[in-house]
This record gives sequence, C-alpha cells and structure tokens, in this order.
Amino acid sequence: MKHIQQTIAYRVKQLRRERHLTLDQVAERTGVSKTMLSRIESGQSNPTIATLWKIANGFNLSFSSFLEEPDASVVEHITIDETTPITNENGTYIIYPLFPFDPEKGYEVYATDIVPGGTHEAEGHLGEETLFMKKGTMTVTIGGNVYELHENDSLLFTSNVPHTYENTTDETVRFYSIIRYGSIHPST
Repeated sequence: MKHIQQTIAYRVKQLRRERHLTLDQVAERTGVSKTMLSRIESGQSNPTIATLWKIANGFNLSFSSFLEEPDASVVEHITIDETTPITNENGTYIIYPLFPFDPEKGYEVYATDIVPGGTHEAEGHLGEETLFMKKGTMTVTIGGNVYELHENDSLLFTSNVPHTYENTTDETVRFYSIIRYGSIHPST
C-alpha cells in the first residue's frame, strides 16, 4: 500500500470513529458508497481526487486534512456499542470487530459472544489466533484436541486447521480474539 493511501485510510477511519459514525452514515453525508468507504478505510482502494473532495466536504474539513501524517502517539478508543456486530445464521455466535485488519500491524481484534448452546465451526484459515476469556466457560476443539477455557484463560494456536468454539453452559460466553497474519494479507 502506498504511503499516501495509508494516510488517507487512517484519517477516514479515525474521523468516522471519533464522530461515532457508521459507514452508512458517512456514505449518506458524503455521497460516497459504503463499499467504497470500506475499501478506502482498509487501504484496498485509493480514492480519486473527486472522491476525496466528497469525503472532505461530508466531514466539513479541508482536502489537505486527509493528507496529514497521523500522530505517532495516536490512541484509538472503541466500545463494543460503536461496532456493528456480525452474527451467524441463527444469531448464537456474535462477533464485534473492535480493530479491523490493518496491513501495517498485521492483525485484527474482535470481541465475541456465544449464547448458551451456541457453536461456531471455523474452517482452517491463515494466521495465528490468541483467545482471551473474559466471561464464562467454553470448549475449543482444534484439530481434534479439546480445550476447556474458563474466565481469564488464554489460548494461542495456529488457525490453519479446523477449529470449533462451543458454549455448553447456560450463560453467554465473552472472549476476545486477536488474529495475527504477520506479513500475510488475509484478503489474498
């Protein structure tokens, strides 16, 4: 990703989060499609000058404010309520994308809830996962090996094998997961 593209991607995402806006709301304000905004934020697309002007106008900012270098001491503060959850078909496995994939950092961070009786079966995929149990007890099966995780437990594994998360208790489980891709780009 080119340097200027990274700067624009960071700035658009930062402004949207600071103002507690969804991609839909930014699309409405700017006249730029939600898909294009998402691609710009993730660094997958470099906006044209016309598109960047639309974004600048939608945020009521100058064009050049999107070209400024980000402060190295930037702090991002996110709450789960600010995210749009992603669920499985029956709503028993709910993912909250806290920090989406950033190619420079090489990882993404999620909070996940599994309702009582909920199960999620994941195919093997790129990366390495680190799980941090916040609340409850769940069973994780990785390539045939079974691990029972309790509050405050952690688990690190290479995620290239099928793995299953299961809540057999009568309370909702909450855990955080970091998926690290390193130099691997998950979109390829």
